[in-house]
Amino acid sequence: MRFKKLAIICVFPLLSVAAFAQVFTDTASLHHGHAYSTATLVDNGGSIGTVLVVGGYNADGTVVTGAEIYTANYQTWTDNPHNTNHGHAMHTATYIPTSGKIIVVGGVNNNGQVILNAELWDPGTDRFTDTGSPHHGHSQHTAVWIPTIGKVLICGGVSSGSTITQTAELYDPGTGTFTDTGSLQYAHRAFTATWIPAIGMVLIAGGFDASGSPSTAAELYNPVSGTFSVTGSLHHAHAYHTAALLPSTGSQGTVLVNSGFDIGGGATQHVSRYAELYDPVSGTFSDTGSLHHDHAVGAATYIPTLLPAGKVLVNSGYNSDLSASEFAELYDPTTFMWTDTASLDHGHSAGTAVWIPSGVNKVLVNSGYDVNGSVTQAAALYTP
Repeated sequence: MRFKKLAIICVFPLLSVAAFAQVFTDTASLHHGHAYSTATLVDNGGSIGTVLVVGGYNADGTVVTGAEIYTANYQTWTDNPHNTNHGHAMHTATYIPTSGKIIVVGGVNNNGQVILNAELWDPGTDRFTDTGSPHHGHSQHTAVWIPTIGKVLICGGVSSGSTITQTAELYDPGTGTFTDTGSLQYAHRAFTATWIPAIGMVLIAGGFDASGSPSTAAELYNPVSGTFSVTGSLHHAHAYHTAALLPSTGSQGTVLVNSGFDIGGGATQHVSRYAELYDPVSGTFSDTGSLHHDHAVGAATYIPTLLPAGKVLVNSGYNSDLSASEFAELYDPTTFMWTDTASLDHGHSAGTAVWIPSGVNKVLVNSGYDVNGSVTQAAALYTP
């Protein structure tokens, strides 16, 4: 089932200000549509704020083989000089701190087939080059950089057709190879994976299960043992939801999981407004406030400039009727409450959101599907 709209989430330490003091402002439009694409911060703290957008669906429904670069200081988009070697939509793109490169893994091609390809983007040459070969197909999966072992964990998603895989593998940037690592305890598609530094594990939460229903299952990946183990279950089902690490909420850092579909399929499809916190010490979830709006298919970004303890920005996404939302709201981990913030001028369902630090200190929201269900080339900056 392909959804055409996206919710987007961002977390950041906010100053205590009057409601709607924060604003979205339009920035330059992309040259192409990029629904179900990826957006990755390139310099990861550099002074110009560069974001690479790769793949996704264009307005005519074809998979984009091009990439675009956003330069925040000049608020401009430029086409990357070289296309990807393979079309990618519903893929992942992960920044590798040790090399400054970005690895693009899997997704579906223009024929809707899950691809067994991975490629590296080099910011020095702007070229994409094939690297290794994943052992399993992955679409609507997750990929997480694990700093303690210097590798990328790729797991779950759709392996082929409608089959949801429980396979997991590690990409080693030193050797450019993939190796299998453990096996998920549950099937997960359109789920979240969050690295929790203090406990040195990855939290896998929710998604659609093997039957196609939104799931309450959660598990932890231990990179030392290379195994997955069951942890406390979510109180509510979440699929195509978002998750954000809240490092300011204690020495261990809790994880905020929210929205997404809690009922999937046909006329009974429904978007949840539930939110819950995962405590890595107790290994349990607890409810925390309720969102004011629907936000299925989201993205989460931690923003460390809003005091006193960071907040999470959630914007756009699917409503239960699969229309794109232009609403946005903030979660405050000190009060456990959601409050409305400025609205977008355009819907960005199945778009992306990226926090750009280092003097820019804004969230870039771009592409996805608008309120008319069309792929949009619009982009906006959120000033916290």
